[in-house]
Amino acid sequence: MTRQGVLNFEMEASALLVLAGLGGCRAGVVCAVYANRRTGEFVAGAGKDRAEAAAVETGLESLLILAELDRQKSMAGAVRWRPSLWAPE
Repeated sequence: MTRQGVLNFEMEASALLVLAGLGGCRAGVVCAVYANRRTGEFVAGAGKDRAEAAAVETGLESLLILAELDRQKSMAGAVRWRPSLWAPE
């Protein structure tokens, strides 16, 4: 994987995204990196706690952004959101 330039691999996200798509739902994934597979180093303790907190914060912020995009789409009577609808408050 190193030769191919892979920087991250994750095992469960693809299943989540496929199932959400099949069910007509939006889904996203935020990855917190705990291991350097090339060196065998792992993050633990406070570093792991910070990574988890950052992942949760990122996910929650994305929900706020999606809600705002949905609001703008609805106000415009559009079927899909597009950049020309963006009007940050």
